Amino acid sequence: MDAGRKSLPHDLPNWIDLHHTVFFITCCAKDRTLQPFASTDTARGIRNSILHRVRSRIWWLHAATIMPDHVHLVLGFPLKADVSKCVRDWKRWTARTLAIDWQRDFFEHRLRSEEDFQEKTRYVLENPVRAGLVDDWRDWPFTILPEA
Repeated sequence: MDAGRKSLPHDLPNWIDLHHTVFFITCCAKDRTLQPFASTDTARGIRNSILHRVRSRIWWLHAATIMPDHVHLVLGFPLKADVSKCVRDWKRWTARTLAIDWQRDFFEHRLRSEEDFQEKTRYVLENPVRAGLVDDWRDWPFTILPEA
């Protein structure tokens, strides 16, 4: 299968142990220039949907940031989960419930080491700072970390 805008491959090799696997995932609005997630109500709805999936044990959250035009997630999944289906179902639900027009598919990268995990988590947390939205990532109201 050729990777491209219309179909990104998300199949995992059988030997991947999901129990110890974390993914960096990015989902973008279809028209990023509209910045649809800049609305506080929409961003709250996305945040609540992410947290609902954590409470429902659909995925394990390590970090997430809701930006005005995209969402970054660092997630783990239960052993028998279908990562693609979990993300597609979430996008479908938010599209219907919050009227979000998502870009087709999503980007995911399996984090293969602790160094990758730390780097991508920092990237997610610092995204609002790099975008010039806040001076400190802790001030961004739509960053989500697991509850201690």
